[in-house]
Amino acid sequence: MRVGVLTGGGDCPGLNAVIRALVRRGTAEYGYEFVGFRDGWRGPLEGDTVPLDVQAVRGILPRGGTILGSSRTNPLAESATRGARTGVERIKDNLSGLGQTRYAPIVVVSEGATPQEEDVQVSDQRLDAFGHVRLGGIGQTLANEIEKRTGQEARCTVLGHIQRGGTPTAHDRVLATRFGVDAIGAVHDGDFGTMVALRGPDIVRVPLADATRELKTVPPERYAEAEVFFG
Repeated sequence: MRVGVLTGGGDCPGLNAVIRALVRRGTAEYGYEFVGFRDGWRGPLEGDTVPLDVQAVRGILPRGGTILGSSRTNPLAESATRGARTGVERIKDNLSGLGQTRYAPIVVVSEGATPQEEDVQVSDQRLDAFGHVRLGGIGQTLANEIEKRTGQEARCTVLGHIQRGGTPTAHDRVLATRFGVDAIGAVHDGDFGTMVALRGPDIVRVPLADATRELKTVPPERYAEAEVFFG
């Protein structure tokens, strides 16, 4: 069997570990042949492929991002017309020096957020391939408002790829490897239409319909825990 592999939507630490695990187990145990598609769904749409064998995945475990590239290409639109932990650790490291020489409060705002009393225009009104507005601009708008009201300098930093890129931690590598091993197992079992997920200490398969049935939001009690440290 030939198995196609692509990484779409955005890179994150651990994707290379998943690719490596897929290829290593799929080749050794099942005798599969792998082909990689470059830049997410753009690869299969444009026929941009790369051979993906054991030699191709040697040495990629500690590398950040994905050797295949990624994109926000929507295959349906085109045809019709992991590392949270790494991110949190990187944010902590980047911000750990703040306040050593003077008090520097940090304000965090979600992209797409707007004040209750007015609408704030985002910096880019274009839509992405999925029909979503390219959110952005609220951070700078808030920084400008803080400066105007307090008279103190405010700087806007957009985390973006700083948060999700970089070298995967040991935890990332182990978890991503487990994901890859079970993902190729699902292919071998013909268990399509599912995704692999971490539930407690175990890797489980979850139907895609269940995974996307409802919007996952932050529980109020989790926000209440953090609210203790506001102000």
